[in-house]
Amino acid sequence: MYILTQMPSEDVTVRSMAGLLLKNNIRLYLNDIQPDVVAYIKANIFGAIADPTSMIRNTVSTVINQLVVELKPENYIEALSRLLELVDSSDQYAQEVRPLSLPPDLDSTRRRRRESLH
Repeated sequence: MYILTQMPSEDVTVRSMAGLLLKNNIRLYLNDIQPDVVAYIKANIFGAIADPTSMIRNTVSTVINQLVVELKPENYIEALSRLLELVDSSDQYAQEVRPLSLPPDLDSTRRRRRESLH
């Protein structure tokens, strides 16, 4: 997690591999990971979603997606809120990641939410 999100001067390939290892550990061992570690991941993963490097943005997107899949959307509402915030973001990099992270059913939920506001 730290290499992926907190070491921008590290080689992009190393950072991406760290993210893919994180994603696979979440997929395979989420129930064995200490709750405080999961909370740390959830609290810090979005810090790299607007990374200037597309490989890192894509890797972060896969980690977020895996967290949502494993935890279930109803148990990771803060991720869904953060992803919805990206819709209105002026950050070009953050908007680029949005389609990779939003599952199709969430994308339709977002459309319904916007329509109900108008």
